Amino acid sequence: GGTIGGGATGVTNGGGGGVGGCFVAGTEITLLDGSKKAIEDVKVGDRLLDIRGEKVITDELVGFNYKGQIYSINGGPYFFTPNHPFLTLDGWKSLDPEKSMKESPGVQVSMMKLGDVLVKTDGYEVIMSLDSIYSEERVYNFSVSGSHEYIANDYAVHNLISPVIKK
Repeated sequence: GGTIGGGATGVTNGGGGGVGGCFVAGTEITLLDGSKKAIEDVKVGDRLLDIRGEKVITDELVGFNYKGQIYSINGGPYFFTPNHPFLTLDGWKSLDPEKSMKESPGVQVSMMKLGDVLVKTDGYEVIMSLDSIYSEERVYNFSVSGSHEYIANDYAVHNLISPVIKK
């Protein structure tokens, strides 16, 4: 295991740490027409929306078996790994910024903390609580063209940037 079809070898690293953070199955990804699709159903070539309303197109999919903490914001669903960057009013933040930046070179990521203001499709959300549970499950991510951003569960998030992507 550990490789995805299409010759994308080496996308998982660090014992299943993944690239650029990931989301659990069932996480809702916003499509260009405003409808939503579960992340595990996203296909290469799907037209998605970023937070500015620009079209982005899926060009590489990643899925792997994850063991570790899955996080929740403000008592919502547990849906993301600690290294997934979210857009805040102060730029990109994650719960493991060092790993996020190693996986997405050139993206400045700082530590997500209580009081940060997350950018969402319907406005903003202040982080009042962050919780985690240990989980062993399949998690997903993908890269997109254009801004390298997409919308997951109504949050603006950064995609994976990996060396295997051919420009």
